[in-house]
Amino acid sequence: MDTIKQNVKTFVGDISEDLLSLIISQTKALVLNKIKALDINVVEIPKELEYIVVELSVIRFNLIGSEGMKSENIEGHSISFGDDIYNQFDKDILEWYSTLENSDKGIQFIWDMIN
Repeated sequence: MDTIKQNVKTFVGDISEDLLSLIISQTKALVLNKIKALDINVVEIPKELEYIVVELSVIRFNLIGSEGMKSENIEGHSISFGDDIYNQFDKDILEWYSTLENSDKGIQFIWDMIN
């Protein structure tokens, strides 16, 4: 079992292999698209960014059954869901990008492009 899959499984506990694979593949696609938006031709998640796939996969798993909700209040217990759940690691991706030796783009330009 690969590291990403094992780490997600450690966080979420009992989960079917099909659901685990689906969540991870969708999350990888999302992160790859964010990286490709920076004009970087990648086909796999860089090792340095694998933790983002793990974290977002766990978040996605925890949202099952709550898709589309903004907030929930049950007997005094309140939960609010932010609009930017999947964008919270954009800064990490930009910082990774800024460390690339072949990078000749300014960070401000890229930040503007993503937002």
